[in-house]
Amino acid sequence: METFDYVVVGAGHNGLCAAATLAERGRSVVVVEQLPVLGGLSASHAYVAGAPEHKLSIGAMDDLFMAQTPLAKQMRLADFGYRTVPLAHPYGWMNEDGDTLLLWCDFAKALEADGPTPAWMVFVGGPNAPTPGGVVNTTMNLQPGHYVLVCFIPAKDGQPHLAKGMIRDMAVVGTASSASLPPSDATITLAEYSYAISGPITAGSRVIAVHNGGTQVHEAILVRLEPGKSVGDVLAWIGSGLVGAPPGIPIGGVSSLSPGGTAEFQITLTPGVYGLICVIPDDKDGKPHAVHGMLKQFTIT
Repeated sequence: METFDYVVVGAGHNGLCAAATLAERGRSVVVVEQLPVLGGLSASHAYVAGAPEHKLSIGAMDDLFMAQTPLAKQMRLADFGYRTVPLAHPYGWMNEDGDTLLLWCDFAKALEADGPTPAWMVFVGGPNAPTPGGVVNTTMNLQPGHYVLVCFIPAKDGQPHLAKGMIRDMAVVGTASSASLPPSDATITLAEYSYAISGPITAGSRVIAVHNGGTQVHEAILVRLEPGKSVGDVLAWIGSGLVGAPPGIPIGGVSSLSPGGTAEFQITLTPGVYGLICVIPDDKDGKPHAVHGMLKQFTIT
């Protein structure tokens, strides 16, 4: 009977890379695969019954992430025929109901895409815009299901952090919960295109609820403004591509919330001038909601 140092179960891209790495280091390896084709998730198949000629590779996202690592060079994949073909939108997906998702290399181009958020994508919030070294705490009532953690903040080259690999999936398990969020000191209600604060917010440690009462996805970025600066200056700074000193420091808030969603964030506020701003692209024209007037300036005493 032939024996091997290692048996790799599954000839997907991960299994093949692991086997090649072990073999390169002098180990004997066998790879077993139940399917008649190699590649696993990186292989293309017709996933949508109504479009048999429309083949998809649901592992193409991993190839995008691999491009940000030295793996292809380390594995000498080019020696075995590996080639990349630059595309304007290197990843796409067509859902069973016909919705199509395209990820563009050009972030500005992605923002130009019109249309509402797909019904199968529900934004439940999360911590918004902590600065390097900072911490933002949020509270959400998560139900069992499949979630994705993603960062849309642009890097210095204008590309969103998700395009550089800052995205990962997460499963929430257990039974559905009907628990209520903890009591809050104030509620910020989001709408098209405004912020409504339930009452004065004073300095100190506060729990602030954020509720989306609008019809589109919205967010609440809380910014502490520098002396003499306004929330309009923050919008202009964002529009400039983050050139120059920021007119304010983001200190928290709640990220994208779908209509009807509620989340809370905890924060310690000191006296000063603050601003709220939403830069989510509009469903109709793709412009940030702040351009439509979704910003608010207020004072904490």
